[in-house]
Amino acid sequence: MENGAILRSPPSDSALSASDPPIDFINRRRTALETERQEISVYTSPLTVLSYFVLYLLHEFRMALLWIVSQQYLLLVLPLLTALVYFVYQTDGAHQPVRLSKKAKQKSILSYVISSFETRPKRFWEG
Repeated sequence: MENGAILRSPPSDSALSASDPPIDFINRRRTALETERQEISVYTSPLTVLSYFVLYLLHEFRMALLWIVSQQYLLLVLPLLTALVYFVYQTDGAHQPVRLSKKAKQKSILSYVISSFETRPKRFWEG
């Protein structure tokens, strides 16, 4: 891409006049950027594609954040719902598994081992 191609103005319109240079500059810049974007490839310019991807992710995150802030009921309901779920999770009840203390676990393992030795069949040499 030559610099001359970037600076050339688009075909003159009746709406554009020489007395309005900012619009002319904007149109030339827009045309140059369109040409540059059409030539971008993951293989030829991976850093440019990566930077565009990061900018896209930042834009999407910002838009999602602005949407959440605009939904005022969500700002009230989500923290309350989170607190309610946490409270229910921490409260003892039938919805929670039985938790054994360390001593109870050791005792239950020990009693299991002892009972397995008591109930095993006798071997022929034990009489």
